[in-house]
Amino acid sequence: FLTRGTKTYYPKDIEKLQLRVEFETDSRLHVKITDATSPRYEVPLDVPQATKKAENPLYSVEFCKEPFGLIVKRRLSGTVLLNTTVAPLFFADQFLQISTVLPSTFLYGLGEHQSNFLHNLEWNTLPLWARDVPPTESYNLYGVHPFYLLMEKGGAAHGVFLLNSNLMEVALQPAPALTWRTT
Repeated sequence: FLTRGTKTYYPKDIEKLQLRVEFETDSRLHVKITDATSPRYEVPLDVPQATKKAENPLYSVEFCKEPFGLIVKRRLSGTVLLNTTVAPLFFADQFLQISTVLPSTFLYGLGEHQSNFLHNLEWNTLPLWARDVPPTESYNLYGVHPFYLLMEKGGAAHGVFLLNSNLMEVALQPAPALTWRTT
């Protein structure tokens, strides 16, 4: 369990969180953060369930207690795939935010938008909310796909999927970094 040490400026902070990390396969890690004391809405979608723990994962996971964060590294190269220690985790009743540093600027996905496949990380914000409008440059479209694929400098790639059906936005920063925000 994770317990918040200091209040955020958002109302109705969730004080106690449950973190579940599952080494599902050698190439797939499942991280789930939930309210430890009250049930919240979850997307009613069946997702693949691991039947056993990964035997030889291609990644390693480190936990930081203060400030709370996860660091996921590729074992072979040491490339940091996910590092959430760069900014505080916000987990309030109607606002969730988590950030990570990215190992390169070659970011794809996070659709559906009409723009280049390769995202511009210069303070770009992508709304993820399906709407039925004619395609317009840099605006969200019909579907929402909260998944990104990042090509790393050595040619390897990794993806991150956020299972959520609420309104979301992704803030891209030149560090390079990425921040997920949702309700």
